[in-house]
Amino acid sequence: MIETEKYRQKRKINQIGLQTFFLNVENNHYDFGANKLIKDLEKKLAELETQVESDIKESGYMKYMEIYFLKKELFAISEMKILYAYKHFETHLKFLLKASYQEIKESRLYKWEFVEDFLKSKKINPKEISDYIEYVI
Repeated sequence: MIETEKYRQKRKINQIGLQTFFLNVENNHYDFGANKLIKDLEKKLAELETQVESDIKESGYMKYMEIYFLKKELFAISEMKILYAYKHFETHLKFLLKASYQEIKESRLYKWEFVEDFLKSKKINPKEISDYIEYVI
């Protein structure tokens, strides 16, 4: 009887998770902060580039270096957004699959090939899922 109650609780948690799944997928919290930082850095970069155009003296070279490092920082932040977006997707995909198929081994879901094979074993063709190409490329 205790086992039955645990099973019911787990099903209820999975049900709530599935009901709120798409809301959670849309809430990529990292992007909020990263987008603000990118906007601030781009504004600072534009100001520096304007100053450099009008001031090609000794101080202009220091501004060139600041511009160089700002561009590198913007690139790094953009890379981190891509990494976080994938991790965010991966976390939610694992939850969705685990909630739907209790027999799946979550530890193997880090490889996309395993996810595809598992879906195919359930008669789901991943290539027919909308936006499939965007996720695998």
